[in-house]
Amino acid sequence: MTPRIRQLIEVLPPALLAVGALLLAWQMLRDELDERLLAAIALLAAAELVASFLDGVLAEWLEHKLAGRVIGFVVTNLVVVGTVAAMASSWGASGASTAVFVVLLLVPRFYTFVLDPPRDELDRLRVRALANDRLESVFVMLNLTPLVSVLALAGVLAGQDGTFRPTYALPGLMLAFWFGLQAAAAWRVHSPAFARRPERLLIRRPWHWLAYCFSNDMQKEHVRRERERELAAVRKYVATRSG
Repeated sequence: MTPRIRQLIEVLPPALLAVGALLLAWQMLRDELDERLLAAIALLAAAELVASFLDGVLAEWLEHKLAGRVIGFVVTNLVVVGTVAAMASSWGASGASTAVFVVLLLVPRFYTFVLDPPRDELDRLRVRALANDRLESVFVMLNLTPLVSVLALAGVLAGQDGTFRPTYALPGLMLAFWFGLQAAAAWRVHSPAFARRPERLLIRRPWHWLAYCFSNDMQKEHVRRERERELAAVRKYVATRSG
């Protein structure tokens, strides 16, 4: 698989989801909501949420031997399968569709993280960077939620008669921003710039600050050390490549 095809495979799904979320926001704004589009975007957003946490956990097992990676995968996915089953049950999905959904979610990750993990140093950095960015994009959105809630409340107070409609589009716009952020992170890790300096998108400010701005002091110190360790690995790779 060529690097360009791999880049498109990683970028296209979140990019298409971002377009779908923008369409959903437009429909909300015009009060012409398509229930099928809403259900599809909600399900895919839930899938991305689960996959983001899954990738973040599995990336920590890349350096383990096969037995360790298998154990990590099994333990992690006990939680994943339970979460997906609970979501599907609450939405009234059939057992067959839930099983297909779980298989589509887990098989690619089993191949990437367990069966055939990246052996090249740059590929390992790329997989780990994308997993970390996908996970931290969730934290960014969670920390943006209070600001969006304030904007929504201001809109409600300003439009008691229902004429202030822009607030109706906020959920769709938030999803579009999240999917767009994931697409940008995927584009970054597969770009020539990343090959020269493998520094992921969300480790930069303001994204990194925004992902952890509401964390407690202990968590912030842990994140700071992890960030320094990650940047040191980037500098080491650049120095080795230059030498």
